[in-house]
Amino acid sequence: MSAALTLLLIGSLLQGALCGEFKASMPQTIEVLRGSCVTIPCSFDVVDQYKSHLDNTCRAIWMIDQRTVFNSSNPQTSTNNRELRGDLTKKDCTTTLNNMQPDNGNNYFFRLECDNGLRYIFNDQISISVTDDPPRPTLTPSALKVKEGTSVRLTCSAPAPCLSHPPTVTWTPDLGESVETLQENQDKTKVKTSVVTFTASQNHHGKTISCMASYNKQDGSTESAVTSLTAHISYSPKDTSVSVRPSGPVPEGRTVTLTCSSTANPAVKSYTWYRADGGQETFIGTGAVLNIKAFKDDSPFFCKAENNIGAGRSTNKQIDVQYSPKDTSVSVRPSGPVPEGRTVTLTCSSTANPAVKSYTWYRADGGQETFIGTGAVINIKASHVNSYFFCKTLNKIGAGRSTNKQIDVQYSPKDTSVSVRPSGPVPEGRTVTLTCSSTANPAVKSYTWYRADGAQETFIGTGAVLNIKASKDDSYFFCKADNNIGDGRSGIIHIDVQGALCGEFKASMPQTIEVLRGSCVTIPCSFEIEDQYKSHLDNTYDPPRPTLTPSALKVKEGTSVRLTCSAPAPCLSHPPTVTWTPVLGESVETLQENQDKTKVKTSVVTFTASQNHHGETISCALCEEFKVSMPQTIEVLRGSCMTIPCSFEIDDRYESNLDNTYDPPRPTLTPSALKVKEGTSVRLTCSAPAPCLSHPPTVTWTPDLGESVETLQENQNKTKVKTSVVQINIVDRTVEFFSWLLLVYLSV
Repeated sequence: MSAALTLLLIGSLLQGALCGEFKASMPQTIEVLRGSCVTIPCSFDVVDQYKSHLDNTCRAIWMIDQRTVFNSSNPQTSTNNRELRGDLTKKDCTTTLNNMQPDNGNNYFFRLECDNGLRYIFNDQISISVTDDPPRPTLTPSALKVKEGTSVRLTCSAPAPCLSHPPTVTWTPDLGESVETLQENQDKTKVKTSVVTFTASQNHHGKTISCMASYNKQDGSTESAVTSLTAHISYSPKDTSVSVRPSGPVPEGRTVTLTCSSTANPAVKSYTWYRADGGQETFIGTGAVLNIKAFKDDSPFFCKAENNIGAGRSTNKQIDVQYSPKDTSVSVRPSGPVPEGRTVTLTCSSTANPAVKSYTWYRADGGQETFIGTGAVINIKASHVNSYFFCKTLNKIGAGRSTNKQIDVQYSPKDTSVSVRPSGPVPEGRTVTLTCSSTANPAVKSYTWYRADGAQETFIGTGAVLNIKASKDDSYFFCKADNNIGDGRSGIIHIDVQGALCGEFKASMPQTIEVLRGSCVTIPCSFEIEDQYKSHLDNTYDPPRPTLTPSALKVKEGTSVRLTCSAPAPCLSHPPTVTWTPVLGESVETLQENQDKTKVKTSVVTFTASQNHHGETISCALCEEFKVSMPQTIEVLRGSCMTIPCSFEIDDRYESNLDNTYDPPRPTLTPSALKVKEGTSVRLTCSAPAPCLSHPPTVTWTPDLGESVETLQENQNKTKVKTSVVQINIVDRTVEFFSWLLLVYLSV
């Protein structure tokens, strides 16, 4: 009967066109894992006249060749556990075949049978292959080559032939949260899709990114397949760092090698080096490796690495530079003036690496150094006698020394004394000058004088200097000095008042002398002095001997020696020049003040004693800057001529000033030419250099043009110029006569 119906349907189709057709839609092929199920997506269509035959009596039959492998009307008789999932009345013939084995792989045909006479074998077929290995998932894109910072979207797609056991997709490494969906292909097969999105960075570069599809078989076992790609990420330099060789502490001045390292893709193109100066960046060089000299004051260093993508910067690198103590200094607490006897705290500070190991303290006693203690902090009693201190610091690299620190010790007047001028016996009635001297800090505010009358003290005056008439009855005096701290009293001074002495102080010279203008004058003068002072007259002209401190030198080699040469400087405009023999190095010269306000020139030289100095005579001498040699007397015949032999010496620094210049400089006339109309007021200026202020030039106009105005002006270079200005009005006779030569005579 079915054969007859099939033939009948075919015959009908051949006789004429019918609406609709018999057709089944299904995938051409499906690959399924052994032991898993497969769902065949299937739909069909029939000729319109048979659509009404689709009812509940219809059966889905799947055949291999002419052999039935599944009949939906009696599924338990099938060779395996299979089920119709679709609704035949809705033309859905989707069927699931479970526990597929290799011998189940073949071409499957679909046959539709209904009890109402509708029976048809569809020509469409599906090829099912059963494999031992699961299908590999698809990774999209298949290659990854992006810049850092790019948002990347990767999709992993795995076939899902068994809808009841879809695959599980796993990403390696973990790239973040993924979004999974079960999607349908055009052929109605299903695919499991997992999408992960992340931002590319250097951490992903070179990494293998995998997606794994895991299939759970119906017996509970699992099979997996993996698809991978290697990420190629372009990124700017990362992990930029500086290494130092040698790596440990280095002595100051040592050459240090700095190396800049960085990871980058593409490779670093350039390295640049900088010194971090606070908020500033100072460029110091280029290249991956940089050699520098290590110094304690150097700021930290850093490098920058750059490629086509961008740049990276290292952190600051500080070199551990070791050096001897520097900037050693002394601070005093309290910092201001302190009263004598007060405890003062001295603190020694220094920068050093490694840290200072020991501190030692000294009192500066002239050219001597007196050890007084150890430790960074020392407490002393303030004394006006000992007020200069310094400290020395030491670490394993070397030593440092502070400058001398003076404590401002305030004290009442000390060493108050009275001096008398004249100092010897004086005749009665003679004026005597008494001077009160004292050392004090702050300075003496007032001096008062007293006459010692036995047990009585009679006030006689004030002031540091007091003039009195010498009297045998009043010959004992003393003074008191006072400041804000207290007062001091001198001992009693006795004036040796005597009767009239032989001789007297007297000068003899003319009362008047008449002299020709412009000429010189010699004043005849003689004098007499009291007999007691005649012995004081001498021809002393030798300069005072300088003082050398210490006066003897006996030390070990390697000792730091400090020699001081002091010479009186009575003339401040021509202080003495101190010369050391032999030359011991650079000396430091100062002009200091004694307690009596006189000046002294001090030269200090410091050197390290060695065997070369042993037995040497070290001297300091005062050099005479200028010296003239000529005969003291020359005898010459009246009316004859004479030649005075004369030579001179000057200090070396002035020899370059010697030249043959003897003509006076020519004055400047402004304007240099005169061509004007009658009645014009003319101003003429004559300027002449004035090198000698005590003898400035005299400017003379020829002919006499009237009253001139003269001034002494200063040039920009501080030299002086004598200026004479004359103002005239031009008239006929003046013009006619203006063939003048304006002669300016310069008198010096």
